[in-house]
Amino acid sequence: MIDATEADKPALSACIQEVENYYKNLPSPTFDLTDNFTKQALGRMVKTILEPFGYQPDTQKDMPKSCSAEFVTSATVYKYVGNATMRVVRKIEEINK
Repeated sequence: MIDATEADKPALSACIQEVENYYKNLPSPTFDLTDNFTKQALGRMVKTILEPFGYQPDTQKDMPKSCSAEFVTSATVYKYVGNATMRVVRKIEEINK
C-alpha cells in the first residue's frame, strides 16, 4: 500500500485483486462488495493500516485499469504527513544453505 501511495495510486490498488477474488470465490459471502457501506469499511481498514506509517487520506482516484477491479472502482490516494510511529525496513540478506 505504501508503494502504491508513493506511485500516486490508490493504496487499495496494491491488494484489490486479492480482496475481490476472495469475495468472488466465497460460496456464500458474509460481506457484500457491491454495498457502499462495505466498500467504506474496506477504505477505513486501509486508513487504519497506513496511519502509523505517517500517511493521511489525500484524494480519491479511479483504480488503475491494470488492477482489473470489478467492484471497487475508486479509492483514496494517501500522502505522507509525518508523525509516523512505524516504518518499513527493507533489507537483503544472503540465505545460507
